[in-house]
Amino acid sequence: MAEKSSKSTNLEQIKSILEKGVKNQNEGDYQGALHHCEQALTYMKSTSSSSDDIYQLEYDTYYVMTDCYLKIGELMEADKWVRKAEELAKKLRDEVKICMCFHVEGRIKQLL
Repeated sequence: MAEKSSKSTNLEQIKSILEKGVKNQNEGDYQGALHHCEQALTYMKSTSSSSDDIYQLEYDTYYVMTDCYLKIGELMEADKWVRKAEELAKKLRDEVKICMCFHVEGRIKQLL
């Protein structure tokens, strides 16, 4: 029972950190958003769980990072993160997320 509670607590911590990153992203603070995303990824890596919940959070983190790198003009970094997001979207079998990644990849190719 304690293990399940611990996993739930870890998920909530990760969600909280990612929400801070999304808030930074929405405010145009892309460096702050990237910092929180990297922090969320660090927590995810320390979590031994590989559930769909973790994959969803990881996808969301990669997608936020992609958008931030696009906004600051670092297209190669954006491409790196959208490809990671696409991998997870395929693992999740989420066609909408896969299409979102394809759309961003197309935008990146246009800008390169």
